[in-house]
Amino acid sequence: MHGPMRKFIYIPAVLLLFWSCDINHGLDVGPPDGTGIKGTLFFNGVWPPETADVAVAVYQKRPQTLADFFNIAGWDTTVTIGASRYEYFVPLEKPGTYEWIVVAWRPKEGFWSFDSLLGCYHVGNDSLPTPVEVRLGETTKNIDIQTHLDLVRGANLPERNICTGFLSPLSAGLKPARSTDRHPGRPGSGR
Repeated sequence: MHGPMRKFIYIPAVLLLFWSCDINHGLDVGPPDGTGIKGTLFFNGVWPPETADVAVAVYQKRPQTLADFFNIAGWDTTVTIGASRYEYFVPLEKPGTYEWIVVAWRPKEGFWSFDSLLGCYHVGNDSLPTPVEVRLGETTKNIDIQTHLDLVRGANLPERNICTGFLSPLSAGLKPARSTDRHPGRPGSGR
């Protein structure tokens, strides 16, 4: 087939392809979040001027040994310093139950420490961090965390015991966040 008739058949076929993709949502705008955890961090207190980084870290199991601290399932290291709230997303490789979702703080010229947690995900009167279920290809949303910047200064708030009270004596004896010892488990700063 030559000439105008060929063009007439070709153009509707292309339009039909795009129209069917739109009806079936084959050409969605932007990528889906995928498997992961999403929520809002709410920052309470005054930001320490020595703040270098804040990160959300997700663990499948609550750490029981020093080696467990290095089994981070995912993290978001793009938290905006000085914000009053931050929308985070932690992509995860696999579905399952994640028992420990924490917000960690790092000082300038310092390293991540187990004693520098600003908070963790827990609901209501839970005395331990609340586990979160994640399904394959889905984002578990509204996993909001109240963070307390005074915790890095040693404030004795209930959140400290909820987020770390289950830790073994091995982790309790580690140096505070201002330590100059290198910590190999530090997630990248993402900056």
